Amino acid sequence: MSDRVLSSQSAKDSIQKIQTIITSGLTDQIKALDTEGRNLSEPNVWDGPLATTFRSDTWPSTHQSLQNTLTKLTELNNLKTQAQAKQAEWDSQKDKVQASLDQAEADYQARSAELAAIDAANRASGASYV
Repeated sequence: MSDRVLSSQSAKDSIQKIQTIITSGLTDQIKALDTEGRNLSEPNVWDGPLATTFRSDTWPSTHQSLQNTLTKLTELNNLKTQAQAKQAEWDSQKDKVQASLDQAEADYQARSAELAAIDAANRASGASYV
């Protein structure tokens, strides 16, 4: 497994779009489809040769596929939540790292100025570096 981590803006946008698709009714539509299929598979609701074919051949695998899809969508939504939490953590760490880099740069500039002043004073006094 690779240790590489990348979270581009495109990835963030896709995560948001997936969340919107899932939460804007996709799971409700799948549940409604499953409900109607279960209703049609009842002999007291629909019967006859075509209904028997539906109940025995079509509906069992379709029902299982719908259930699997709902399970996978739930897993996908959970991964999205984890990804967003990780992104927030990375953003927080990024801000801390940037603050450390800014402080290091400020310290470097201050030390460079001090060394330049010492060098100038040494040169003015005729001191030599040997």
